[in-house]
Amino acid sequence: ILDRKASSRKLNNIKKLTNELMNQFPNLVVETIEFGGPLSIYDAGIRMQQVKVFIAPHGGGLNNMFLLQPGAVVVEIGYVGKKQFLWPTDYWCLSRNLGHKYYASLGLSGGQNSNFVVNIEEVVEIVRNEMKQQIHAL
Repeated sequence: ILDRKASSRKLNNIKKLTNELMNQFPNLVVETIEFGGPLSIYDAGIRMQQVKVFIAPHGGGLNNMFLLQPGAVVVEIGYVGKKQFLWPTDYWCLSRNLGHKYYASLGLSGGQNSNFVVNIEEVVEIVRNEMKQQIHAL
């Protein structure tokens, strides 16, 4: 899960999302990653290559999906704001071109210049469905 430390579009309930994913999927490693934080660019890149599901708020941080292995799942969290969020296709196209599966989840609150509240139930369901698909693919 991308932990955005910028002044806007942080995930206000990131700890709750992290805990819920850990509770629902005890065999998975669930971590937050902060680009520009304590990890070097090299170490962050190495960690991203191991990520199977990348969850991030809409914004430039999603460009880090280029570090993921093909076949990874990308979940973009959109915002509600004053106007309804219209999904731009840039991250969907990038995801598809890199061979990733792309999902969009509209946050429960927040806007382009404010923080988001993630729809935890929806994101958990996306992850659950992906895990089922991966099990059936074996």
